Amino acid sequence: MAGFFAGSFAIPSNKVRELSWNQTWLNFSLAALCILPIGIAVILAPGIFEVLSSAPPSEVATVAGFGILWGVGALLFGLAIANSGFAVANTLVCGTVACVGAAAPLILGTGKLKPGEALPLAIGLAILCAGIAICGVASQLRGSHTQSGAPKSGNAILGIILSLLSGGFSAMINFSFASGTGLIQQAETAGIHSAFTTLVVWVPALFGGFLINAGSSVFRMIRSGETSRYRKAPISDWLRGLAMGTIWFLALMSYGIFSLRLGASGAVFGWAFYSGFAIVVSVLWGFATDEWRTAPARARRFMISGVALCVLAFVVFAVGR
Repeated sequence: MAGFFAGSFAIPSNKVRELSWNQTWLNFSLAALCILPIGIAVILAPGIFEVLSSAPPSEVATVAGFGILWGVGALLFGLAIANSGFAVANTLVCGTVACVGAAAPLILGTGKLKPGEALPLAIGLAILCAGIAICGVASQLRGSHTQSGAPKSGNAILGIILSLLSGGFSAMINFSFASGTGLIQQAETAGIHSAFTTLVVWVPALFGGFLINAGSSVFRMIRSGETSRYRKAPISDWLRGLAMGTIWFLALMSYGIFSLRLGASGAVFGWAFYSGFAIVVSVLWGFATDEWRTAPARARRFMISGVALCVLAFVVFAVGR
């Protein structure tokens, strides 16, 4: 369910009429990273703020710091696209996010694998990355056919480096989650409902990401002189940006709640499954919205093969777990 939301959050942007992507992303950031996590905590789980105020400042700062790094990853993604094109950048970023994010609990020591789980995790991640790579090839073939999807100018090597950096930084959101295990336990002890305990992590982590994403969006908007366009945009454009943020936040909340039910390896296998399934869903949305209608048959075959490998990876994860 979390992967479905994550793969679907950008769909409302297809109907935005007046706002630029940068302005739509600002509305997304307002909803997903600020209004929803803080608003839900204030209304439904105010005890979250008591836990955060009584917790060791270093623990809260670590969670927020990883959130800031995740925000940096989003900025680098735009630069990576400008240099290497969407297909290549998205492939490298998604593969890096899946692998680095899955390793987060193991690196931080907050999660562990049972005997026999390491091999299927490695095999599953290898298959998932292969599937993502084939999806990237398919996107590249479609882009070359439609004369889109590739940059008009740019440094390919720099694009690859930026893509890998973006993927590594973008995976930091799971480092926030993994490093906040102690905060979640304190929230449980404080009697906060299990549906909202993960907010003790998401509030500081996403606010850290909000500072980076919203700050950069506002800076670019002022620099390009788009502030009047932003204020005069139709309400429907604003609502679509906010809807994007709402769907994405539901994805992250769902991931946090349900990965906890998988035990010590939940943030490992859960993250890998969540990240991969989001890619599959976004691809299926592409077919459903006729993005691939004019693509050559070879590109469609590659995309279907990539999705099939991703699904095979999910089977390996499930059996191995």
